[in-house]
Parts: sequence; structure tokens; C-alpha cells
Amino acid sequence: MDETNFSDLINKPKDTLAGLTASRTSAVRLRRRGEDADLMLTTADRYEREQAIVATAAVLLAELLRDLDAFTDVQLRRVMTATFPWSRFLDDDDLREFAGELAGTIRAAADLENLAPVTTVITAWKNSAEVYADPNLVRVLTQPAGDYGVISAPGAP
Repeated sequence: MDETNFSDLINKPKDTLAGLTASRTSAVRLRRRGEDADLMLTTADRYEREQAIVATAAVLLAELLRDLDAFTDVQLRRVMTATFPWSRFLDDDDLREFAGELAGTIRAAADLENLAPVTTVITAWKNSAEVYADPNLVRVLTQPAGDYGVISAPGAP
């Protein structure tokens, strides 16, 4: 992938855009100084192609996983752990729930052209797997917390 400094886009826009046009990938990474995240400059055509691919993959995945009962536990576990190795710490019911939630979220997020919700779902299930992977954490989080008495309403004397 071609790269250039963000300042080149500001100072030499024609040269930078010529580099974009000449790029094999139709994309240029714009490096930014400091802690700012780099930016990607791409053509509308490339963006639209990538969005179409994501939307197609989302529909395909959602349709494949629509009837999770068609998958045996072994089949589902093989596919999910190949994609998310940490998912091996989820039990079979949780793994099915994760697969269903993931498929639905991917399809909805692709329709919105915003994949951020997919990251949220994956992160939440990964956090659950981290808990299940640690027996001490499971014990602490599943033991009765006890009764701490009556809680007064906010503003009550």
C-alpha cells in the first residue's frame, strides 16, 4: 500500500491525488504525526466495492447461521474456534448464542455501513470467555453476593 504524509495532501494535493490514481490498490495511507491516527484516502469506487463485499459476506453469514440447530455442537465449535480461538472457553449454549448474535449484528451493521456494533459484540463475548477461562473469576462472580439490606431512594432521609 502506498503511503505519504498527511502534510503532503495539504501542501501538494495534486501530487498526492496523482499517487492515489496511480496506486495499485486505489488507496493511500496518510501518516499523521504525534498520537493522531493515520487516515486512509481511497476512491469512491473502491469504497463502494468494499462495502458491497462486506454486505454480501454479511448476508451470506447470516443465512448460513440462520438455523443454528442445523449445526452440530462439534461443527459450530470447529468453525467458531477457528475464527475466534478464545471462544473455546464458552460452553455450547453460549457459543450458539454468540454465533447467532454475531450473525445478526453483522447483517444489521453492514446495512447501516457501520461495523462498530460488530466489534462491540465480539469484545463482549471475548470478555465473557476471559471470565470462563479463569476458575477463580468464575467462582467470585457466581457466588452469592449477600443481602446488604434496604437501599433508600435517592434524596430520601
